[in-house]
Amino acid sequence: IMNKQYMIQQGGVSKATKTLNLSEDIFAGMDFKLRGNGREIRHCEYFYLSKGRDLGFNAVMGFFSKLSSGTGEQILTRQMYRLGQILSLPESLSFYYAHAGYYITQCFIALSMPVVVTSWLMVLSADCEDSFRSFMNCGHASSGEAMAAMLSAWCSWVMVFFLIAQTMPLFVQVWMEMGLRSAIWRVAKQWLTGSWSFFIFQAKVVGFYTLNELRYGGAAYVSTGRGLPTQRSPFVGQLSADGSRVERVGGLYLDYAMLAYYDAMQLLFCAVFAAYLGGIAGPVAWFFVIATIFSWFYAPFMFNPYQFSKRHFKEDLRSWWAFFFKNGSSQWVDWYTRVQLMPRRGLCHAVWDITAFLSYFCLAVWFAIVDLKLHYFQNIFAPEVSRAPLAALALCPPIALPLVYCAAAALVERAAACCRCCRRAKKQSARQLGGDVCQLDAATSEGSARNAENEAAEDDASVEPKISGPPACSVPLPLSAALVVALVSAEMALPLYQLAAQGWQRAVVAGLILKFLIFRLVLFLAEGALRCRHVNTMGPFLRPLQLFVHSVQLARDIFVSAFIFWTLALGVVVHSLNEVLCPGCILHQLLIYRARPLRPTTDKEQIKL
Repeated sequence: IMNKQYMIQQGGVSKATKTLNLSEDIFAGMDFKLRGNGREIRHCEYFYLSKGRDLGFNAVMGFFSKLSSGTGEQILTRQMYRLGQILSLPESLSFYYAHAGYYITQCFIALSMPVVVTSWLMVLSADCEDSFRSFMNCGHASSGEAMAAMLSAWCSWVMVFFLIAQTMPLFVQVWMEMGLRSAIWRVAKQWLTGSWSFFIFQAKVVGFYTLNELRYGGAAYVSTGRGLPTQRSPFVGQLSADGSRVERVGGLYLDYAMLAYYDAMQLLFCAVFAAYLGGIAGPVAWFFVIATIFSWFYAPFMFNPYQFSKRHFKEDLRSWWAFFFKNGSSQWVDWYTRVQLMPRRGLCHAVWDITAFLSYFCLAVWFAIVDLKLHYFQNIFAPEVSRAPLAALALCPPIALPLVYCAAAALVERAAACCRCCRRAKKQSARQLGGDVCQLDAATSEGSARNAENEAAEDDASVEPKISGPPACSVPLPLSAALVVALVSAEMALPLYQLAAQGWQRAVVAGLILKFLIFRLVLFLAEGALRCRHVNTMGPFLRPLQLFVHSVQLARDIFVSAFIFWTLALGVVVHSLNEVLCPGCILHQLLIYRARPLRPTTDKEQIKL
């Protein structure tokens, strides 16, 4: 309880406002504490205040995104720095764990699984090949066995006791209030209804927004709303009546693509490569990896009401097709530009951040692994293979062929646009000449004027599309995306053909990952160039780079969204069988609401009522 008028007289609450900072109550408390002189804030704990809100999955994640962004902003302020200097150790630890410590821990939890799987893959790729082991410095134990011993020690059955300890506060509280049976049923119901998936995804959301605030800033107030938890969220948006475009862009895929889906796909590929290279781990370790991938992919859809309804699934399929493939993918381009290329603060601010430095570090490690593999390969096959061209092709970024195609496509677009402008100018000059000759005949003049107006209206309708997008004479963006991905894949795989022909699987996987990291770094720099504030003034010159970035990112979104969408189709099949076999007990509704659905009333019962 805080006296605001007293605080205004003692220096004000300048930062305690949502227009400047989030978490305005935290900033007010920090300012009050920093003024000292025995000032205290009374904290009263009220039980059963009846302020609970029945919120859905999106509302809860929106609320945590606001709290996480506010916490990231608190970490950067002078108030927290000064409090860390003047508070005693018990008060400082209490302040840390009650405020920033929870969110920093969630960041580490979200980053732990990708770091473990990536390190696992690095060790497996750096191990000796199955053939010609005598030419390499190989130990007695393989890298797979060493990583298996470490993961077995980390992810042993002791983790089960750790998870039980995490649920003990809830268990003891329910036990004291409602009895032992209710406490056991409550904890079992939490696990059976997928609460673990919810909290894994929540840790990912909290970690993303906290780190994003530390990297870029720009925290804003998020209105969580008071929507009903029974309202269904679409996949990418609501389709218009004619089915030509998405009328309301926004859905579960577009909301969480940057937060979780892209990282989940990368983690899935890393886990598949680790299993392909002979990665050995206990069942507990693989359970954690699979649970993380599953939660990052499907947690928003698990808790989405009517997600697996056949009618809504068909609507999502039509809206997905319209969003990505119709009107030259213009709606996807608008969403990508607005959401992912939004900050335009200059090239330096857009490129040089912590992601670039982490990419350089990973790139250096994989470069050392691939260079060592090529050194061994050249020593073994010296008479047949020259190392210089092989190393050059294996270590160069796979962007030469895609950039050549994008430059050629941009030139074709420019030439087609020039030809179109020339034809239009000739038509306009012919109309003017015809009008001057026919001025002597009034009737002919009126007829030619009407014809000219009709033709001009037709030309204007053909030139100005309803939806802004790429040039009218351009290659369809989905086709460009397919061609660019095919060229990138060919340029990544062909230099590693000789390694694959000799059965060097680890060298091939390491080369592919190195190529992918270099490609991602180049793409990151290209996106930074497009974020520059002067990009609009250099449109024709940056068109090949823009086409390259749009093609790659559209292909990524199509692949990730299609993977999620068609794996969810299995749930639609199971849901349809459930409705046929047992319509009174829908499993998906039991998972969301933890109760059986209400039985629909019949006509006779309605008449009686």
